[in-house]
Amino acid sequence: MRVVIKVGTAALQDDLILGEFAKALRQLVSEGHQVILVHGSVINSASRTNGNGIQMPPPLAPLPKTECSTVAAGRFNQHLIACLGRVGVPAIGLFGGDGNVIAAKTAEAGAYSNGYILEVASVDPFWLDVVCRSGGVPVIANVALAADDS
Repeated sequence: MRVVIKVGTAALQDDLILGEFAKALRQLVSEGHQVILVHGSVINSASRTNGNGIQMPPPLAPLPKTECSTVAAGRFNQHLIACLGRVGVPAIGLFGGDGNVIAAKTAEAGAYSNGYILEVASVDPFWLDVVCRSGGVPVIANVALAADDS
Protein backbone atom coordinates (compact mmCIF):
# COMPACT_ATOMS: atom_id res chain seq x y z
CA MET A 1 0.00 0.00 0.00
CA ARG A 2 1.23 3.52 -0.76
CA VAL A 3 0.99 5.92 2.17
CA VAL A 4 1.48 9.69 2.06
CA ILE A 5 2.33 11.24 5.43
CA LYS A 6 2.47 14.97 6.19
CA VAL A 7 5.07 15.74 8.87
CA GLY A 8 4.35 18.99 10.69
CA THR A 9 7.04 21.53 11.45
CA ALA A 10 6.68 21.07 15.21
CA ALA A 11 7.66 17.41 14.88
CA LEU A 12 10.67 18.37 12.75
CA GLN A 13 11.90 20.61 15.56
CA ASP A 14 11.66 17.94 18.27
CA ASP A 15 14.34 15.25 18.01
CA LEU A 16 12.55 12.89 20.43
CA ILE A 17 9.34 12.95 18.37
CA LEU A 18 11.28 12.73 15.13
CA GLY A 19 13.26 9.72 16.34
CA GLU A 20 10.09 7.84 17.32
CA PHE A 21 8.49 8.80 14.02
CA ALA A 22 11.51 7.45 12.11
CA LYS A 23 11.24 4.10 13.93
CA ALA A 24 7.51 3.86 13.15
CA LEU A 25 8.20 4.69 9.52
CA ARG A 26 10.90 2.01 9.40
CA GLN A 27 8.23 -0.49 10.51
CA LEU A 28 5.87 0.59 7.71
CA VAL A 29 8.63 0.21 5.12
CA SER A 30 9.65 -3.20 6.50
CA GLU A 31 6.02 -4.33 6.09
CA GLY A 32 6.24 -3.50 2.38
CA HIS A 33 4.42 -0.16 2.35
CA GLN A 34 5.56 2.53 -0.05
CA VAL A 35 5.83 5.69 2.05
CA ILE A 36 5.99 9.26 0.75
CA LEU A 37 6.70 12.05 3.23
CA VAL A 38 5.76 15.69 2.82
CA HIS A 39 6.94 18.21 5.39
CA GLY A 40 6.37 21.81 6.34
CA SER A 41 8.80 24.70 6.58
CA VAL A 42 7.22 27.29 8.87
CA ILE A 43 9.08 28.21 12.05
CA ASN A 44 7.36 30.02 14.89
CA SER A 45 10.31 31.25 16.94
CA ALA A 46 12.80 33.99 16.09
CA SER A 47 15.78 31.63 15.93
CA ARG A 48 16.21 28.06 17.05
CA THR A 49 18.70 25.29 17.17
CA ASN A 50 17.52 21.73 17.14
CA GLY A 51 18.81 19.05 19.49
CA ASN A 52 21.75 18.34 17.17
CA GLY A 53 22.93 21.96 17.31
CA ILE A 54 21.83 22.71 13.75
CA GLN A 55 20.86 26.36 13.42
CA MET A 56 17.33 26.55 12.11
CA PRO A 57 16.28 29.47 9.91
CA PRO A 58 14.51 32.57 11.28
CA PRO A 59 10.74 33.19 10.92
CA LEU A 60 9.49 33.30 7.38
CA ALA A 61 7.90 36.76 7.36
CA PRO A 62 11.04 38.92 6.84
CA LEU A 63 12.30 36.97 3.82
CA PRO A 64 10.96 36.93 0.26
CA LYS A 65 8.60 34.00 -0.12
CA THR A 66 10.82 31.89 -2.36
CA GLU A 67 13.95 32.43 -0.28
CA CYS A 68 12.34 31.73 3.10
CA SER A 69 10.58 28.62 1.87
CA THR A 70 13.69 27.25 0.23
CA VAL A 71 16.02 27.89 3.19
CA ALA A 72 13.69 26.43 5.82
CA ALA A 73 12.49 23.54 3.69
CA GLY A 74 16.02 22.57 2.67
CA ARG A 75 17.23 22.44 6.26
CA PHE A 76 14.22 20.46 7.43
CA ASN A 77 14.53 18.10 4.46
CA GLN A 78 18.16 17.29 5.21
CA HIS A 79 17.48 16.87 8.92
CA LEU A 80 14.57 14.48 8.31
CA ILE A 81 16.58 12.42 5.80
CA ALA A 82 19.44 12.15 8.31
CA CYS A 83 17.06 10.97 11.05
CA LEU A 84 15.60 8.33 8.74
CA GLY A 85 19.07 7.21 7.71
CA ARG A 86 20.07 6.68 11.36
CA VAL A 87 17.34 4.03 11.69
CA GLY A 88 18.10 2.40 8.32
CA VAL A 89 15.41 3.98 6.14
CA PRO A 90 16.77 4.92 2.70
CA ALA A 91 15.37 8.33 1.81
CA ILE A 92 15.89 10.92 -0.90
CA GLY A 93 15.01 14.59 -0.56
CA LEU A 94 13.03 16.50 -3.13
CA PHE A 95 11.47 19.90 -3.39
CA GLY A 96 7.95 19.72 -4.77
CA GLY A 97 9.13 21.45 -7.94
CA ASP A 98 11.94 18.96 -8.60
CA GLY A 99 11.11 16.92 -11.67
CA ASN A 100 7.82 18.83 -11.84
CA VAL A 101 6.45 16.51 -9.14
CA ILE A 102 4.15 19.21 -7.78
CA ALA A 103 2.77 22.23 -9.62
CA ALA A 104 1.04 24.86 -7.52
CA LYS A 105 -1.18 27.87 -7.96
CA THR A 106 -1.88 30.88 -5.79
CA ALA A 107 -4.56 30.07 -3.25
CA GLU A 108 -7.87 31.88 -3.37
CA ALA A 109 -8.01 35.01 -1.24
CA GLY A 110 -9.29 34.21 2.23
CA ALA A 111 -8.55 34.31 5.90
CA TYR A 112 -5.21 32.49 5.50
CA SER A 113 -4.18 33.75 2.09
CA ASN A 114 -1.89 36.76 1.76
CA GLY A 115 -0.55 36.04 -1.70
CA TYR A 116 2.14 33.77 -0.28
CA ILE A 117 -0.06 30.69 0.06
CA LEU A 118 -0.02 28.17 -2.76
CA GLU A 119 -2.19 25.15 -3.28
CA VAL A 120 -1.52 22.03 -5.31
CA ALA A 121 -2.62 22.34 -8.92
CA SER A 122 -1.29 18.98 -10.12
CA VAL A 123 1.01 16.09 -9.17
CA ASP A 124 3.18 14.06 -11.51
CA PRO A 125 4.06 10.88 -9.59
CA PHE A 126 6.77 9.65 -11.99
CA TRP A 127 9.78 10.35 -9.72
CA LEU A 128 7.87 9.30 -6.62
CA ASP A 129 7.16 5.97 -8.30
CA VAL A 130 10.83 5.55 -9.25
CA VAL A 131 12.02 6.12 -5.67
CA CYS A 132 9.30 3.97 -4.08
CA ARG A 133 9.79 1.06 -6.50
CA SER A 134 13.51 1.19 -5.68
CA GLY A 135 12.80 0.74 -1.97
CA GLY A 136 13.38 4.37 -0.99
CA VAL A 137 11.26 6.96 0.72
CA PRO A 138 10.77 10.29 -1.08
CA VAL A 139 10.89 13.19 1.38
CA ILE A 140 9.22 16.18 -0.24
CA ALA A 141 9.68 19.72 0.98
CA ASN A 142 6.48 21.66 0.41
CA VAL A 143 8.12 24.06 -2.02
CA ALA A 144 6.57 23.74 -5.46
CA LEU A 145 6.67 25.46 -8.81
CA ALA A 146 3.79 27.85 -9.31
CA ALA A 147 1.90 26.86 -12.42
CA ASP A 148 0.42 30.37 -12.59
CA ASP A 149 3.83 32.16 -12.34
CA SER A 150 3.26 33.15 -8.69
